[in-house]
Amino acid sequence: MDQERENFYNEAFKRNKGLISDEDQTKLRNARVAIAGIGAAGGIYVTTMARLGVEKMNIADKDTFDTVNHNRQAGAFVSTKGQEKVSVMAKIAKDINPYIDIRQFHEGINESNIDDFLKDVTVVLDGIDFFEIEARLLLYRKAREHNITVIGSAPIGFGSSLTTFKPTGMTFEEYFDIKENQSTERKLLQFGIGLAPSLMQRSYYPMKVVNFKDKAAPSSILSIVLVANLTGTQAFKAITGKEYFTAPWSLHFDPYVQKIKKIYLRNGNRKLIQRLKIWYVRRQAKI
Repeated sequence: MDQERENFYNEAFKRNKGLISDEDQTKLRNARVAIAGIGAAGGIYVTTMARLGVEKMNIADKDTFDTVNHNRQAGAFVSTKGQEKVSVMAKIAKDINPYIDIRQFHEGINESNIDDFLKDVTVVLDGIDFFEIEARLLLYRKAREHNITVIGSAPIGFGSSLTTFKPTGMTFEEYFDIKENQSTERKLLQFGIGLAPSLMQRSYYPMKVVNFKDKAAPSSILSIVLVANLTGTQAFKAITGKEYFTAPWSLHFDPYVQKIKKIYLRNGNRKLIQRLKIWYVRRQAKI
């Protein structure tokens, strides 16, 4: 390997030593991480993985940056308005480590490119927009076929949830109880309730603030930086072969209400208490 490249890597990531062993750092360097969606969560995943020392990435998004993204997205600047998110984040990643091998998917993920997106991938990070449920279902289904773990962390209010799906465990559809014949709004509701079964954010973040029709929901940088920590740590464990929890376990941490819960839903959203929550929220949201 080129000596200049070796010298750069050793210097750039030497502060990881003491927390990350040389063996684990090598695993991070050799891993290929796929990040689907390069908006708020996905954008900070790119910089987190790059600064962790991951040197191979696949990134996918079809959107461009706009002013509305400035409050939370890593690549949103006055200078990047109107530019493709994938191109901007690839440039930022290479500014952190110029030797990163980063494959760009400018059309997002779809049926025609998903297999290529997942080729040679070690772990997938789900940064897909909350409202793009069909793309998310495609990602989890195909990742399972490719025998790849998917990690998802959703910003909720000032906090975040963390869910992980191994290819041999409970499926995404089973956990969230999502069925093909459900409407898009119902699928999104199932997804939302399953993400944060504790509902610890309910005192300040009622479901009525989520606009299913216009595909809009409030989100801030405070939850996004937490998402990076939860997902980044889980990805580190998955890449280096350490033990980590998967569905039907999930984690929900909300520093605003100063609560953290690790939750076990044996039957996911099919559990009676979850079905009651879904019934209640459906009435409130008129879905």
